[in-house]
Amino acid sequence: MLPPFYSDSASFYKRKTGFDKSLPGFLYLQGVQGKGEKFFKFGVSNDWPEKRTAAINVDSPYLHTLVEWWCFEVGGAALDLETACKREFKMFLPKRRFDGRTETFSREQVAIFYQLVKKAVVKSQGRVTQWRGEKLQRFVRCMEVTQ
Repeated sequence: MLPPFYSDSASFYKRKTGFDKSLPGFLYLQGVQGKGEKFFKFGVSNDWPEKRTAAINVDSPYLHTLVEWWCFEVGGAALDLETACKREFKMFLPKRRFDGRTETFSREQVAIFYQLVKKAVVKSQGRVTQWRGEKLQRFVRCMEVTQ
């Protein structure tokens, strides 16, 4: 188990100090839904994705559910992957106020997201130190059924 990178996560999110690519870094994937809209959001954090998701849910008009995350030994690899995803996707634009619109995509683009992740994991040459998944395909099917 990796140690937490910040002891006071609440103040970290309020400060939004940014991402330190020299520290271990997470790329996380969230399912987002609310008022008939369903889409995905990705991002990077030096803190645990569970904390990040909980902090985002405090202020967001949408419900965020953590789906998967990958921890890279060097945060720069996670940041490179986030940048590659931003270049690749035609972003989903939510109807209501939403922070991080440049990191969103529709469920139809899930396969593209995973191709980019797989390529980045291979390229990192073993620097992915941890991974946790919540059975994304089941999550996507659930989004389709409840839409």
